[in-house]
Amino acid sequence: ELGDTTNLSADEAAQALARFTNITGEEGGNVDKIGSAIVALGNNFETDEASIVEMSTRLASAGSIAGLTSTDILALSTAMRSVGIQAEAGGTAMTQTLTNIAMSVSEGDESLGRIAETAGMTAEEFATVWKSEPIAALQAFIGGLAEMNAAGEDTYMLLGELDMSGIRQSNMLQSLALASDQLTAAVQTSSTAYTENSALQDEATKRYETTASKISQTKEQLTNLAVEVGERFVPYVQKALTVVDGLVQKWDSLDQSQQDSIIKFGLVAAAIGPIVTGIGSLVIGVGQFISFGGIILETL
Repeated sequence: ELGDTTNLSADEAAQALARFTNITGEEGGNVDKIGSAIVALGNNFETDEASIVEMSTRLASAGSIAGLTSTDILALSTAMRSVGIQAEAGGTAMTQTLTNIAMSVSEGDESLGRIAETAGMTAEEFATVWKSEPIAALQAFIGGLAEMNAAGEDTYMLLGELDMSGIRQSNMLQSLALASDQLTAAVQTSSTAYTENSALQDEATKRYETTASKISQTKEQLTNLAVEVGERFVPYVQKALTVVDGLVQKWDSLDQSQQDSIIKFGLVAAAIGPIVTGIGSLVIGVGQFISFGGIILETL
């Protein structure tokens, strides 16, 4: 279904989702739910399904270690791709960020206080949220960066203090901060689509219905064409049969000696051979056309 409804091929989808579920520990039976989340995200954000899957595969390991769910990873990947962050650079930068925050929470050092302050929490509150719902803690931190930017505060200095000032990491965080609402919306969309598990099936149904409709229309057009051509040929066939009937009647009107003479000198072949050949070709042609049309319709 992903191969039929997205810019992923079936093989690409199978391989990518196999790797993703292996890393995240997601049950194989939930792959349809993951597919629904991917389709919903691709339909509602400025990115596509192949890009979401590529980024998600790169983030799967670090995200899982940090405690992010499969839907969180898909949402985070969507938000990053929606603001133009490329998979290779973004995967490395976000891995570094998740590692930095996790280490700060684990060690309880000064950087935890700065991260928590940016997120609008105390160090204890942030640590608690990070351990129970890391995506919410990450959203709060990125939202805090957005508020600092809006207030004209120096976020680059803050990121330097937090050892997050590498070019790729800093650019990624700043980009996400400029569109922090994208991450919030993506998390909600991903979670809802996963739970409802209908987006992929709905998309596939629409595509298959469209294909079936086109086949039905084509079949109807071929039927109409066969009827139209057949109707145009019928008068000519009837005229040809009338000519043949006339020749037969004339032949029957001859006495035995005349018929023998005509046969003897081969006048029958000379007189009616071309006519019979032409009529035969015409009838055969019509028959082949109708037969060909029938084969097509049976195939459809």
